[in-house]
Amino acid sequence: IYCVGTLNVTGTDFIENIGQYGGAIIAYGADITITECNFSKNTSTSGIGGAMYIRSGDSEDLVSTVTITDSSFTENSSTGSGGALYIKAGSSVTINGSTFTGNTAVNSGGAIYCLGTISGSGNTFTGNTTSSETKDGGGAIYVSAGNVSLEDTDFVNNSAKFYGGAIYAQDSVLSFDGCEFNGNTA
Repeated sequence: IYCVGTLNVTGTDFIENIGQYGGAIIAYGADITITECNFSKNTSTSGIGGAMYIRSGDSEDLVSTVTITDSSFTENSSTGSGGALYIKAGSSVTINGSTFTGNTAVNSGGAIYCLGTISGSGNTFTGNTTSSETKDGGGAIYVSAGNVSLEDTDFVNNSAKFYGGAIYAQDSVLSFDGCEFNGNTA
């Protein structure tokens, strides 16, 4: 799905989709709501967002806002960064009650690569990985010049070959409340 506008998706499975950018969904200046959906084994061949590529444009009219609730992202992959989600600058993603399991990226952000804003609560990141020995890392989340604010979120057994088994942050603002980091390695 390529979306410029509004998209509401509920109770839908996105399985084994392949795309140059965002294997299942590309958001460009979009307002997207995803509820109780399953994203599994989607792939980005260009290396940007295995399941979703979320970007904003150069004007205020093209800002992407995505809300993800009670959804799962499992075994999505990217040949570059953002195994499940790739979030560009100017974009905002709210994630609640969702799971990110076994997602992989070669370079950075096994589950999420973020240059924008992530917020939410009640999420679980388990077994997400990056495999490059020369890139930054962030087994679960890579964030650069962005903002991450998460509550009651667990990061378990995520890994990166380089830095940040759970999270790699550069020039960013991070806030964690009631979160658990357990068994992450780099």
